[in-house]
Amino acid sequence: MTRTIRRIAGLAGILLVGAAPVARAATLHTPAYFSGPNGQVNCLIANVTNTPLQYRACSVDQGGDDHTCDSRTLFAGEAFIFVGGSGFTSFRCRFEVPNAKAVRAAMVVTGFSGTPLVSFDAR
Repeated sequence: MTRTIRRIAGLAGILLVGAAPVARAATLHTPAYFSGPNGQVNCLIANVTNTPLQYRACSVDQGGDDHTCDSRTLFAGEAFIFVGGSGFTSFRCRFEVPNAKAVRAAMVVTGFSGTPLVSFDAR
């Protein structure tokens, strides 16, 4: 009887360990924003882990086409920002990452002088 209980407990433990959440690749998006005549859309990504990670990020125009893309390795604690677009059109930022919890990503809209106007988190 005791042996059967131990086997069941052992099997339950194995099943629980097997059911642990696994880091999965994710695609994060910001909302679209019309930058207007004086706005510049910037896509920002930061690695919040202690290991390097690969990512691909693109600004996407209102037609759904990739406008500007960047792909590289971000080292632990490193952040990168690139100009996604400007002018009389809407843009959003898309981030393809190995694990959504490993990064913080956002769109930051600035004036051409660099003054931040608005920002949106990627989800």
